Amino acid sequence: MNTYKKLENKLGEDNVQNYTVSSTKGGIVISRKDKTVGEKLRLDRDGNVTVAGKDDLEFSTTTQKMRNESNAVGSEYVNPYTNKVETVTQKMVDDGIKFSPDHVTPVNQIKEMDGFKALTKENQMKVIYHKDNIQNMPSMYNQSKGGKNLNNDEWPGYNGPNKAHDDVFNHGNSKFDQGYQNDLAKKQTNTSLMLQQYINKLNDSQTGGF
Repeated sequence: MNTYKKLENKLGEDNVQNYTVSSTKGGIVISRKDKTVGEKLRLDRDGNVTVAGKDDLEFSTTTQKMRNESNAVGSEYVNPYTNKVETVTQKMVDDGIKFSPDHVTPVNQIKEMDGFKALTKENQMKVIYHKDNIQNMPSMYNQSKGGKNLNNDEWPGYNGPNKAHDDVFNHGNSKFDQGYQNDLAKKQTNTSLMLQQYINKLNDSQTGGF
């Protein structure tokens, strides 16, 4: 899917021709041509659109190695419709079904954690790339999940445009397995606590414990 099609999907009825597109280390930045608006949006490699500003990360939220591993035949993921561990098959790859590394605790929440903005770029990368906060997920579900925290937000199922690929996973179900949603909510709670402790530790190392 090209950049403009992603913008159409993400920005709804807004005319994407009113935007200019430029590539950065952190992904793609979309700026309104209308200077009076002054709004900038960032489209990352996983298809997430966020408002760009001074708190933007100076790096991509996933690495090429992580993305390659997600799409490798035999890579494991949890099917949200069954809550069972399954593997990426060669047929999925041949059919163009994409997988991507998902942040269990979303990046938008990590960026707001106490002390994160005080970290150096290198330490921010350690937090964002922490292996215990990364899980493999079909890309269309990753985009659908976005910045949701299942302890507060509802995510009952997929309602996106790629129904043909959704049929590969849903086994005739229209909603995600409740056990999957409950497990993910608990996992988000645990990873959030773990990441906050890690941020605290990194900040202590930067300041010498003061």
